[in-house]
Amino acid sequence: TKELEEAIVRGEIDLAVHSAKDLPLEMTEGLEVYSCLERENPLDVLVTRKNRQLKDCQWIGTSSLRRALQIREMNPHIEIRDLRGNVQTRLKKLEEGLYDGIVLASAGIRRMEEQLDNFMEQLCFCPFDIEEFIPAACQGILALQVKKGTHGEIVDALLDDQTQEAFLAERAFLEELNAGCNAPCGIYVRREGKSVRMSAMYAKDGKRIKKSEVLCEASQSVEMAKKIARYLYSGKVFLVGAGPGNMDLLSVKGLEKIKEADCIVYDNLIDPSLLNQARLEAELIYVGKRAGAHYRKQPEISALLVEKAMEGKMVVRLKGGDPFIFGRGGEEILKLRENDIEFEVISGVSSSYAVPAAAGIPVTHRGLSSSFHVITGHESEQKTRESLDFSVLAKLEGTLVFLMGLKSLPRIAHQLMSAGKPKNTPVAVISKGCTREQKKVIGNLENIADLAREVEAPAITVVGDVVSLSGEMDWSWKEEMVKPLFGKKILLTGSRQMVQKQREVFKRQGAQTIELSLIETVQHPSKAFFDALKDIEKYSWLVFTSVNGVRAFFDCIQGEDEEGQLYLDQRRLAKMRFAVIGEGTRKCLREYGYMEDMMPNTFTGRALAREWVPKLEENDQVLLVRAEVAGKEIVDALRESGISYVDATIYSTYVDRRREEELQRILPDVDYVTMASASCARAFSKMRGNVPYHAKLISIGPVTSKACIECGVQVDATAKYYTAEGLCERICELEK
Repeated sequence: TKELEEAIVRGEIDLAVHSAKDLPLEMTEGLEVYSCLERENPLDVLVTRKNRQLKDCQWIGTSSLRRALQIREMNPHIEIRDLRGNVQTRLKKLEEGLYDGIVLASAGIRRMEEQLDNFMEQLCFCPFDIEEFIPAACQGILALQVKKGTHGEIVDALLDDQTQEAFLAERAFLEELNAGCNAPCGIYVRREGKSVRMSAMYAKDGKRIKKSEVLCEASQSVEMAKKIARYLYSGKVFLVGAGPGNMDLLSVKGLEKIKEADCIVYDNLIDPSLLNQARLEAELIYVGKRAGAHYRKQPEISALLVEKAMEGKMVVRLKGGDPFIFGRGGEEILKLRENDIEFEVISGVSSSYAVPAAAGIPVTHRGLSSSFHVITGHESEQKTRESLDFSVLAKLEGTLVFLMGLKSLPRIAHQLMSAGKPKNTPVAVISKGCTREQKKVIGNLENIADLAREVEAPAITVVGDVVSLSGEMDWSWKEEMVKPLFGKKILLTGSRQMVQKQREVFKRQGAQTIELSLIETVQHPSKAFFDALKDIEKYSWLVFTSVNGVRAFFDCIQGEDEEGQLYLDQRRLAKMRFAVIGEGTRKCLREYGYMEDMMPNTFTGRALAREWVPKLEENDQVLLVRAEVAGKEIVDALRESGISYVDATIYSTYVDRRREEELQRILPDVDYVTMASASCARAFSKMRGNVPYHAKLISIGPVTSKACIECGVQVDATAKYYTAEGLCERICELEK
């Protein structure tokens, strides 16, 4: 194409004819392009050996990602195999049995019909339906390229109006996406009477297809094609209800979307531990607000969702409770609709019934209440008059549940009594419901405002006879209350795997934990590691200093190289001996079917160097598999003893700066902070800022304590045993 364009510019040729599908979006300055002649059939064709349909095929040949994705959407069990060469070559490969079927453009087959006579009887040609299989932009169109302002009579003679109309719209679609001929997108524009129908698809991530079909006026075809492109490029927004502040009450689908999201926009009523489930690449944006202290106004949040979706991201709008129960989800959806952005609502457990239930109050109960009414207790400050009709509320049969109404409690109680509600009507105020910090105050309309004076937000108010059941039905946390750490809030700051382990241990002791991983590990095996694998039999010892090292090692060796071969057949480890540091590392190694041959009594590199290296023999060769930044005690001891070794990096640890704002927001509100590694200590030091906090900091061991001190972080206690259990045991001792 480039050579032909240059030839036109130099005047060596007058015009060039191209396949419009393969024409690049950018062309040489001074040239212009038109469609010519009537469009050939633009559809794609499945070509198979006689009497075979798509459902009978196992291997389909194509080099187009657009075609491959649509084939898999029709039949996910089909295997796609790369297919190259001209049409005759491709058909020859099919005839030889290298594929069960191949996909070609109908126009290409039609233009070469005479040369393909030999194949016609042996093969079956089945066009795909446009409903299932959208062709490439401009497929079946020939393009005429000339110098601007020249050869108008030739252009006019060859121009077909409807083909030109489709050509311009489909090119506009590609330009809006900035997509070349190999992009996983397609569009087909055709006339239907005086209107134009457009069918389009795009897989922005190369995996998931998004489609659109519209009918518009012919005069609007180019602008509509651009609009479709913007819609297909845009992401999707999921409004996810996070429930009443306890991650255990999140829906399975909600958790699934959190794990998949490119961007999470969240508020302060969610359980912060949910963010530890997000992808490492996900963008985390806090837009929370408390009464009287708005972080971002609602129009800003709605605009932010649009902005992130228009960047092509899958966005999760994570809201406390349910998005549609005073969550302003409706306003956000209307803004998304206004901008043609896809959305889905994933309902959450609402505090309006879950929190009373956690306090032993059923919002309905036979003989006491056959209905319940959810009312906002926090009205807009812009309202100049009372919008709630308390004369109606006071007469309602059933339970009244006021959300976000702690500041307004005196007014609510007064208005209900003034409207005729008996002053001895039972009332409960429940703070931080469904969490281990839950507090409950029981009274009546006359005295509840005084009784609840010290209650902290967030809180809900329940008014009605069902409150009287609370004493008899209250089940919440009774088994937990006797545990040593009940009522204590502990911030866990290690890597995700370590944090998860700590959560399990602390939960058994009744603590409320917040998972906030300040550091993350990423596998990236070094050349030294792969070189060592090639000659693995020469090593007599394999050393793992952490769980991360074990998991990274086995993940890597179970992968395949470019030729489809395993990086390492595990039978080659038959004579290998293993040295590990720490109980967790030992357990992890055993999960893969291997026993440790050496584990020091104290879980440090210094202890391994002291207890193990002197026992090595002169001909031993050691392979250390560990982090990019690691202690020197082991390698120094090996070097001094003259033992041959390779120190192979297999993963690295980095500071997750996304969590900085969250750390500073949560830190003043916790009782303890655990520090599980020196890397974590350094990250904490960088990210805590100048926020004052009263929490005691507990270190997992002396190496971590030393790192804390070097970073200027005060350590209040160090675990005796360098494990998650050791951390928990040390805090339990402090609480006695």
